[in-house]
Amino acid sequence: MPGIIFGCCLIFSAFVIIGLRLNKSSSGVALKDEWTETQISNIQYTRRQNLFIGFVISAVVAYVVSGQPVLTVIAGVVGASFVANWITNKKLKKNQDLLDEQYTQVLNSIVSSLQGGANPYQALEETITGLKNPARDVFIEIIRRNRTGNNYSEAIRSVAEEAGWEDLHQLEMAFRLYDKTGSNLVEVCNHLLRSAYDRRADRKYVAATTASIMSTTTVLSILPFFVMAIMRILAPEFAEPLFNTTGGILVLCIICTMIFTGNMFARKMVNSLI
Repeated sequence: MPGIIFGCCLIFSAFVIIGLRLNKSSSGVALKDEWTETQISNIQYTRRQNLFIGFVISAVVAYVVSGQPVLTVIAGVVGASFVANWITNKKLKKNQDLLDEQYTQVLNSIVSSLQGGANPYQALEETITGLKNPARDVFIEIIRRNRTGNNYSEAIRSVAEEAGWEDLHQLEMAFRLYDKTGSNLVEVCNHLLRSAYDRRADRKYVAATTASIMSTTTVLSILPFFVMAIMRILAPEFAEPLFNTTGGILVLCIICTMIFTGNMFARKMVNSLI
C-alpha cells in the first residue's frame, strides 16, 4: 500500500512539472530574444575566418601540385580571397535556399493567424514561434524594429535588404497596402502563397537542370591540377620544367587564367537562368 501511494505521488508530481513547463512556453517573442546574435551580424566575422581557411587550403593544394615553397606562398595569398569568397557564398547560398523553403511556411502561418482573428502584429509574433533558423532570426529582427517605432512595411523592407531575402519584399508590399488602403491582408497573402509554390517548383527545376553543368565545370577545373600532382609524384623529372622554368610558370599562369575565365562564364550562364 505505501508503495502504491508513493507511486501515485510521483505520477502527480510529474504531471505538475510538465504542466508548469508547458505554461512557461510563450506565444510571443521575449525581449531577450531580440538581442540574439544572428548570422546576418556574423557575416563579416565569417569572411575573416574564411580568409585564413582559404589561405591554408590554397597553400596545401599548391604545395601538393608544385612542391615549390615560393609558388605555395604566392598561391596561398592569391587563392585565399577566392576560396574565402567561395566558402562564404556557399554558406550564404545554403542560407538563402533555407529562407526560400521557409517562405511558404511564413505565409501559411500568417494566413492562419489572420483568419483566426489576430492582428498583423500578433500574426508576426505567432509566426516566429513555429519557425526555425534562419527565418526565425529574421522575423525576430522585424519584430524588434516594429517595437522600436518602425511600421510593419518599413521593418520588413529594411530587414529584407540586410538579409538578402528578396521574397520578403512581396510581404512588405502586402503590409504596405494594408497600412495605406486597408486591403484584405488574408487574400493578398493567399495570392502570395500560391505564387510562392509556383516559384519554388520553377527553382527546383532550374537547379536540377544546371546541376550537371556545374558538376562538369568543377571536374574539368580540378582535373589539370590533379594531373600535375600525379605527374610530379610519379615522374618528377618530367614535371620539373613546369615549376622551375620561366616558360613552365608562364604556361601554368595561362592554365590558371583559362580555368578561372571558364568558370566565370559558366557561372554567369547558370546565374542568368536562375
